[in-house]
Amino acid sequence: GNYGLSVVCSNTAQYTVYANNGANASGGQNNMKLGTALLPYNLYTTSARSTPFPTTAGTALSFTGNGTAQTVPFYGQIPAGVTLPAPGTYLDTVTVTVAY
Repeated sequence: GNYGLSVVCSNTAQYTVYANNGANASGGQNNMKLGTALLPYNLYTTSARSTPFPTTAGTALSFTGNGTAQTVPFYGQIPAGVTLPAPGTYLDTVTVTVAY
């Protein structure tokens, strides 16, 4: 899926954005969870899913505010070759940090 984070910063203010690996991470791998079953996934900055979403301040995305809402897009994908668990609603909570 694709999603977006809306950020409003003052005009010309510099800010950075990064996310953690989620509440169910294991060994740096994001996981959605249903009961004890895990479904791995990764977050990316582009729809081509070629650039991982940064997970540390040192690799954060950089932006310049313009005084209005700006969308920081992110895209999810289950890694190729994953054996899918039973169908259901799998959830995870990812914390996004916006520093300015």
